[in-house]
Amino acid sequence: MFRVLILGMIVGACATSSQSPKSDEYLRVIEETTESQIQYDGLANTMDLHATLLNSHLRNLQLELKSYNLKWDEPTRKKEEEKDIQFRNASTEVFLSFFTPNRKHNNLANRKSLWKVFLDVDGHRYTADLTEDRTVVEELQQFYPYHSRWSTPYVARFSVPTSATEANSATLIVTGNLGSASVVFSPNRDSVTP
Repeated sequence: MFRVLILGMIVGACATSSQSPKSDEYLRVIEETTESQIQYDGLANTMDLHATLLNSHLRNLQLELKSYNLKWDEPTRKKEEEKDIQFRNASTEVFLSFFTPNRKHNNLANRKSLWKVFLDVDGHRYTADLTEDRTVVEELQQFYPYHSRWSTPYVARFSVPTSATEANSATLIVTGNLGSASVVFSPNRDSVTP
């Protein structure tokens, strides 16, 4: 019995030592920057939308996690940080985990999609430039733990600086002939690195 206990402690210690030093903080920020809407028709799920606004703090934590996991050297880390700052000055990204029971209807990134995706910020509407995220599910779940293999991952890019979505309320709208869903991201949601 004692050997089993010691073995369990060793395996547990090995499992926790490979995690990023800020994993608890990362999970907290993901929870604070993610909004969801699930729709039903009776007992049947008709749409499942989870959306994460990638604000400055979350993007910095993601870069830190990537740097840790991929063992980036200092020049690589600095280069990636500079690229990210330039991107945030011109754009905002939202990660979407989207499910519809009919796979043919889950086509947000298709140019002939049944859906349109918008972001309303400070009285202006921005249309999404959508791409399907082809990252392996297990890797995606490291960054977005709520994402499941039954949903399709998308990245929505909007031509509005990230700072504008941090200072103002932002409403993400997914709409089409089959239905509509919207989620609201409140301003200043953990947008400043502590």
